Amino acid sequence: MDTTAEAQLLRRRAVEDLTGLGTSTLYKLVRAGQFPPARRVPGAPGVVVWLREDVESWIAALPESDPGDWPAPKRRAKS
Repeated sequence: MDTTAEAQLLRRRAVEDLTGLGTSTLYKLVRAGQFPPARRVPGAPGVVVWLREDVESWIAALPESDPGDWPAPKRRAKS
């Protein structure tokens, strides 16, 4: 973990933008221990952040995806 002054803190929205995850998926993964936990900011009730380094490490560790494993596109019903 980088504890230098250069460590960047990310709010939830920034984590969602960086990962493409929605809020409920993000917290579901945190609860399951599959995503880095948020950290509380002392003196700022209700404010949680993630270390950018932790989030970027999680992204880098994701397995490559095989297009054969992708779900088939959903067809829209004709109106």
